[in-house]
Formats: sequence, structure tokens, C-alpha cells
Amino acid sequence: TKPKKNRMRHLLLLTILLTITILTTNASTTNTNSNNNIQQHSTYRHPTQHPTSFLHDGLLPSLRTKWSNAQKLAALEQAVEDYNAMEIVATAPNAAAAVSYRRLIVMPLDEGFDPPSGVFSHGHVQMGDKMSLPKEFWAAIQRNNAEVPWLFEVSRVNGITTPRVPHPTDPSLQSCVGGAIDFRSPSNYVFLPHWMMH
Repeated sequence: TKPKKNRMRHLLLLTILLTITILTTNASTTNTNSNNNIQQHSTYRHPTQHPTSFLHDGLLPSLRTKWSNAQKLAALEQAVEDYNAMEIVATAPNAAAAVSYRRLIVMPLDEGFDPPSGVFSHGHVQMGDKMSLPKEFWAAIQRNNAEVPWLFEVSRVNGITTPRVPHPTDPSLQSCVGGAIDFRSPSNYVFLPHWMMH
């Protein structure tokens, strides 16, 4: 039944695409008078004017780019997961040590991570040294009975990451230390302020 379901999905997708193409073709033939009213110098091209050029010039290249980017991100996520599993977890002497060090994908911390008012770091997540870490680090803190302050060192991976941007006040800076704003990042991700990403 599984191949039949896949075939049905492909048929459904094909039917939807054909329906959209037929509808846009019909709309372009019935609306020629209204389309003639569009000014000649306008760069806007309504999708119903040329459905095949819209598909080939707009939609398909956009889908190809998104697919390519998704494949690259999936490969990067898999490489990070493999490294963490083989080089760190497999060689760790205990469960706490297995999550004390990780290779993570860095993403920019934005205002969505801003804590509520009255909490430290509210209103200045970009100027502070706080980062959003995965829940595995919270597990490491609990297993190790770590006392505050909980500080984490961030450094680049030589040969993997892009060349670093020299820090304006300290060009020799190779790593930085910061605290956690929360532990809600997805596994293998860390969200850092913009200044810390460089």
C-alpha cells in the first residue's frame, strides 16, 4: 500500500499543478483587456500574464535554490551530529563528560530570545554575553551539580568555519566566554549575539 500512497501523492501533486496551469492560462486569455491596461514601463509581471515563464523564471529557480540550501544544511547538521557522536560521546568517560563539550552550528541570537522585563539581559541581548544553548548543556549542569556562574567558552573550529573577522578592540581574540540566556536551542545549535559570532 505504500507505493500506492506515494503514487497517489504524485498524482495529486500533478493534478494540482495541472489545475493551476490551466487556471492561469484561462485567466490570461480572458483578462487580456485588463492586462493591456498595465503600463509599459512597469517591471511588475503578474503570474497570469505568462504562466510558463513565471514557472521557469520565477518559481522553479526559487524552488531549486531552496532545495539546494536545504540539502547543504542537512549535510552540515549530519556532519556535526556524526562528529559529536563519534569524537565526543563515544570517547567520554561518563554521561556528564559526554555533554560538556560539543561542536555546534552557530545561528544569530535575535530579539525573539529577549527575556521578559525584570529579568537580567532584557532589552540588550545583542550587547551582552548571553547565548541560547541546547538542553543537553542543562543536563550536563545537573549531572555535574555545577555551581553558578555557569560559563561556556565559544571558539571557532579551524579548517571548518569561515575565516574570522578580527575583533575591533582585540584582534588576537580566539575565543570568548559567556553565560546562558536559556537552554531551548535545538540539538547541535547555539544562538549567539552578533558580536560573538565574529
